Amino acid sequence: MPKIWFTILIINLFTNVFGQHYISSNKPQLNQKKSIYHQPIGESSFGNYMLNYATEYLTGGFSIERYDQNLNFIDDRFVDVPRNNFVIKIFISDSGIYYVSLIKRKKEGIGVYLNRISYDLSELVESKLIDQIDRIDINSDEIISDYNFHTKKFCICYMKKIDPESSEVLIKSYSIEGEKLFFQRTKIFQPIQNIYWNDVSISKSGSILALLNVVKSKESFVRRSKNKSYIYFKIDVYGILTKEIESVFLAQNIHLALDPEQRFWILAGLFGENKVQSLGLFELKIPVNNVDSGSKFDYFFNQSQSKILEGSTLKDGNSKLFPENYTIRNIVFMANGSYVVCLERFNELKQLETFYINGIPQTATKILYNYNEIGLVFLSPEGIDTCLRINKEQIAAPNTSYMLGYSTFTCEKAIHILYNGDISRDNQIIDVIIKPDFTMEKKILIDSENFYCVLVPFDGRETNYCSFTVPLIRDKQWFWIKISDND
Repeated sequence: MPKIWFTILIINLFTNVFGQHYISSNKPQLNQKKSIYHQPIGESSFGNYMLNYATEYLTGGFSIERYDQNLNFIDDRFVDVPRNNFVIKIFISDSGIYYVSLIKRKKEGIGVYLNRISYDLSELVESKLIDQIDRIDINSDEIISDYNFHTKKFCICYMKKIDPESSEVLIKSYSIEGEKLFFQRTKIFQPIQNIYWNDVSISKSGSILALLNVVKSKESFVRRSKNKSYIYFKIDVYGILTKEIESVFLAQNIHLALDPEQRFWILAGLFGENKVQSLGLFELKIPVNNVDSGSKFDYFFNQSQSKILEGSTLKDGNSKLFPENYTIRNIVFMANGSYVVCLERFNELKQLETFYINGIPQTATKILYNYNEIGLVFLSPEGIDTCLRINKEQIAAPNTSYMLGYSTFTCEKAIHILYNGDISRDNQIIDVIIKPDFTMEKKILIDSENFYCVLVPFDGRETNYCSFTVPLIRDKQWFWIKISDND
């Protein structure tokens, strides 16, 4: 890339527009040829740290890049991951960059290692065996981990088979030094092939909430052969509480979030009589620091709210309108204690295509992912306050679907929704600002007429309050961009 052109480009992105501040990294990622995935790890007084890797669970090794507060490149380092090693969590602390790895050892089960890399990326990786899992092998959906930056504690949740009809769930908590703080276990009457982890969250008090998906087989000759339910576990040093989320309706999907002040967890999900149409939203608020298992409330969409989300009129033969094909992407907490459930309409489309080989017609099915409208459901203690819809239309093949979807970050006076314009027609990056009075303002962050430029929304994260860092593909090269709001 010509040096003069590159300098002009950086100046254009290092600007304040409408009170928002955008910073782009000053050079492309050095390991981009070996890396497919790019995610921010976090931010500290020593810099901003970014992760690049090519294989799931970092089995092929990974690189870490260090940038200053203005995203000027400082240094990078490649970390080799030996054979039979699997990284299940990587996080930043005030004493370095840590990652938790599993090592399969013959006849000894699976070793759990806590590894540390210094902030300047210069020292040797420090590895410490902190525990052992008494299994010969483990699948990726049978283990999950989380870390709390405030108290420097992390947890590991996994499962093991007891017999063909039951399983055991095991939860362990550790300090940043690798000391085991507590260990709880419980039996559930589900075969291990029918359960997998959804999410886990550890609070600053050290208590843990873990969410498990259960796929239940239904009776024979029923059109839908499987139905999904959910079990959650509330764990602390004193014991483990196990509860199934009960509903007369089908729980279509569910999301777990921890209140920023870490007073309670929210489990929120859409429900309906089938997998497509949503009748409403259920809420389960679980206090962090007492034995209360929480109370569940079902909030049905009224016709006004359904019309906002669905954006259409009644279909022939229907007396009521219901939002269709929505899934939950995030839960955003507001300064006044309320929260917003962020939805997105998702469809998988199949097209039959015909092509010719040596004059003979051949047919094949082409799959396309369609990420459409964004739905925002604002909840207060009384129930659903209001609903908003942001119209967007994104469609792509599975191999480019990582550029679709959207990201959110929160500031004192607004919620920001970030997404790419139609990637087949333009190179616009959009920021929709949601204000406390429910008004929306749509702005174009970047309008790149001369080169290709898109975000990778699902790989971004809030690295600080009102500061969002996300990978950026610009002219076939990978960069980083940090977005903040000065208002």
